[in-house]
Amino acid sequence: GQAVHIYRSTAAGRFAYPTPQSPLVASLSLLAVLSLIQGDTAAATAQMQDAIGTADALERPFDLAYAHTWAAMFESLDRNFARAAEHAGRAMEISQRHGFDGWLAAGAMQLGVAQAGLGAAPQALALIGGTLPAWQGSGAEVTIVFFLAGLAEAHRAAGQHEQALAAVNRAIAHAERHGERWYDAELYRRRGEWLLQQAGTEAGDAGASDGEADLRRAVEIAREQGARRFELRAVLGLARALAAVGDAPRALPLLQQALQPFPAVPDNSDQREAAALLAELAA
Repeated sequence: GQAVHIYRSTAAGRFAYPTPQSPLVASLSLLAVLSLIQGDTAAATAQMQDAIGTADALERPFDLAYAHTWAAMFESLDRNFARAAEHAGRAMEISQRHGFDGWLAAGAMQLGVAQAGLGAAPQALALIGGTLPAWQGSGAEVTIVFFLAGLAEAHRAAGQHEQALAAVNRAIAHAERHGERWYDAELYRRRGEWLLQQAGTEAGDAGASDGEADLRRAVEIAREQGARRFELRAVLGLARALAAVGDAPRALPLLQQALQPFPAVPDNSDQREAAALLAELAA
């Protein structure tokens, strides 16, 4: 936010930069993702639209490829996978036309994440699984945790549950090794939900116990990071697990607390699901 303010309140826009990347487009793209994770969907959406609009106005292919790649991630994080696929396709088209190999690879994996979210497992596995080794082989490590989570979702959509858990474990290990912790809450949430689904709902099951522990850890991490959207998702998973074993009284206050920072009229799918579960459990 500060970078955007400095750029727009000074003469920075008139500078001739030695690189093809606009600092304003980059700052707005990252700011939009951060705002979304923090739970401010309205501001995040406006910032992402600003990034795309700024890139369009600059008419520089590199900025457009950059903005559409980040817009694809933004939409996947917001669970708007069809729109994510559109942005990823646009990023790939621009990158292929202008020889931006890095953004072509990133766009392909973003398309894979979107396809996984849409349930198109074969396409997702091919796009992410076929691109990720070369991406890492080139020395790139940024956002690997996000792409590995997308690979896990693709395996899950294909019914390959063990491979899905293995991919999430790879992502968690990568985050620990490289310090890329921004997506930790989502990784533990996924693993927790999947362990619970595999274990069933019987009390005392070791898998169920591990799954609940992962969900609680996801909630704790999200709260520490101020990642309200991730917190809401983790709480939703935990509340469902508690309700499944007849412990609605513990689920209710968790949902109420997680929903409190969001607007009264839901503006995202996670909030709508959490509000519906809260009403169901309170009835």
